[in-house]
Amino acid sequence: MIQTPQNEGNNSLHGGGNGWSNTIFAVKFDQNSIVLTATITSAQDGFPGNLESEIRYTLSDDDTVTLTMSGTQRATDGVFNPTSHAYFNLSQSDDVSNHELHLNSKVHLAVDTGKVPTGETIDNHNSPFDLRMAPDLGDALATLDKTTAEHGFDDVFVVQGPKIASLKDKVSSRTIDVISHRNGLVVFTANSMTSDMINNHGNGHKWVAVALEPHTLPNSENIPAFGDVRLKKDETRVAEIVYRYHK
Repeated sequence: MIQTPQNEGNNSLHGGGNGWSNTIFAVKFDQNSIVLTATITSAQDGFPGNLESEIRYTLSDDDTVTLTMSGTQRATDGVFNPTSHAYFNLSQSDDVSNHELHLNSKVHLAVDTGKVPTGETIDNHNSPFDLRMAPDLGDALATLDKTTAEHGFDDVFVVQGPKIASLKDKVSSRTIDVISHRNGLVVFTANSMTSDMINNHGNGHKWVAVALEPHTLPNSENIPAFGDVRLKKDETRVAEIVYRYHK
C-alpha cells in the first residue's frame, strides 16, 4: 500500500503538487528540438523512487510537433504515465464553442463523487459525449452547461489510435490532429478558469480553450484492465504525443 500526495481532495492529481508541472528543468537545444531534463526525487514529489526525466519537443517542416517523454526509475519501483496539459483555441473567438472536436472513442469512464474512475465505462452513443458521430463542440457544451456540475467537459475517453482526436475551428478550418498509441484521453474545456488566469486570448474564463491530454487510463494502478504504468527500478519507458497542424 503506497499513499501518494493528496492535492485534489483525497486524491493525487497531475502527479501531485510537486510533479513535472512544478519542476525547474535544465534546457538545451538539439537541432530542431528543445530538450528538458530533471531528476524528480521521492522527497520532492512523494512518489516512490527517483525519476530521471527527459521531455523533448521536436518541430518538423510539416507543422508537426512531437512530444517525446522518457523516464528512468531509480532506487525503487515506481510509476510513469506522462501527458501534456496544453490548451488549444484555434479561432479568433474568445472560446471554443465554434470548434469541432472529433474523438475516436465509443465510451468514456464512469467516476465516483471524487472523479476517480470506478472501472466501468459509459457508452457515448446519443449523448454530448458522442464526439465521434456529432463533433460540434458548441452543441455539446451547451448541453453539458445545463446538465453537469462541471458545466463542460472534464472527462476521460477510451480512445483508439493512432489518430485519437481532431480539433477544428469551423471558421478558419485550422485543425490539430492528436496522435497517440495510448488508450486514454482527458478532455477538459477550462470550465473553472477565472479572470485572474491571464493567457494569450486575454483573461481566463469558461471554455476559453480545450485541453486534450493523452495518457494511459487513470487509476490503472488499482484497475489493471486499464493498462500498466508501473516502472521497475532501472527501467526506462518512452511515451510520445504528436500534434499535427493543418488547414
